[in-house]
Amino acid sequence: MCRKFLFFFLGLILSLNAAHATQFAYQVTFANKNGTNPFSDSSTFLSARSLARRAAQGILLDSTDLPVTHAYIDSALTLTGGKLHEASKWFNFCVILINDSTHIHSLSGKTFIASVKLVGYYTDSLHKPGHKAEDNNQSIVFSNKTTSDATYYSLTWDQTQMVNGYYLHDIGYQGAGKLIAVLDAGFAGADTHAGFSDLYTTGRVAEVH
Repeated sequence: MCRKFLFFFLGLILSLNAAHATQFAYQVTFANKNGTNPFSDSSTFLSARSLARRAAQGILLDSTDLPVTHAYIDSALTLTGGKLHEASKWFNFCVILINDSTHIHSLSGKTFIASVKLVGYYTDSLHKPGHKAEDNNQSIVFSNKTTSDATYYSLTWDQTQMVNGYYLHDIGYQGAGKLIAVLDAGFAGADTHAGFSDLYTTGRVAEVH
């Protein structure tokens, strides 16, 4: 009897630890955007830069510009006990993280939900602290630009000439006034490497995540 109880107790501890460690990611797509901000309040969900660009290019606002209805996200989180990971106004969904996959059934039959899809499973918490960047002692000396070749672009020449980027530079397009988003798996040491220091000292890094 004691042995059975011991095995039961150990199994209970393991299951609790597993439930605490594992994490399920579900994409919850909503049926509509009822109750979200109206187009008349576009300045509350679109930046002045975005509105100016649309006006210059004659782009009209549509439903994809409207934010996801906050009440829908709040309800999904409350019903499942989940944690918000991200949301997409273009696809009108959010991704929630929950430790117990059975809790997702709480969303069944809700009229404001169009679909629910498992998109990820993690044996540990999805959000982890970032790794400390290693110091990069590689030193690159750049010469003054005289022609469009590897002498000026150095290690970036292959990528630049691949897309004819030097042509744009030669005719004066340097990206001034443009907000550029770079998406990748990560850039370890970018905030300390000498090659990027000018971006930081001149305030040209708008935001990082």
